[in-house]
Amino acid sequence: MNESRRFDLLSDLARLIKKHGIDAFAELANYLSHPEAIEHLITIIEGTFKAGQSASIDKDRGAQGAGRGTGVKRLIDDLEKSDPQKAEIISAFYHTLLAKNALPSIKEMRDFSIDTGLKPVHAKSRDKAIFPLLKDIAARPLNEVKDIIGRISLRGIGDDRTLEGWAKVILNKEHRQR
Repeated sequence: MNESRRFDLLSDLARLIKKHGIDAFAELANYLSHPEAIEHLITIIEGTFKAGQSASIDKDRGAQGAGRGTGVKRLIDDLEKSDPQKAEIISAFYHTLLAKNALPSIKEMRDFSIDTGLKPVHAKSRDKAIFPLLKDIAARPLNEVKDIIGRISLRGIGDDRTLEGWAKVILNKEHRQR
């Protein structure tokens, strides 16, 4: 545990002392002076840690499963801080996926991930595959992101599969069919 986390923990304890009173902490200290109480406390802390890990994993799975959840929002928010251009591309691509204007089936998503060297799509439904696909693409350098997304054929906007076609979609410009 680093110094900052120790300080935060001590600050939290100070707030608890203020909330529960000094007498409650004196009683707790007396209780903890017995070896069986320490073992009981360790069991509680370990159980809390494991429950917290499980809840975190379930939360992440839920966000991935929804494909529309906080996982995607958090991914895009984080990208906006570090690489706004990539965030804009990923966000536009996400909305294109939601509208099913790109990769409209789970089979197409699986084939695309294999063809472009992305991580294989293991999800059983298209919605559950969106977050892992976006996460994998977003982890790559900007030029690779542009290249990967530029390979996707878009439905409903003609045959323009070029990066320029994507740029028009991303920038919400009118796209002229050829």
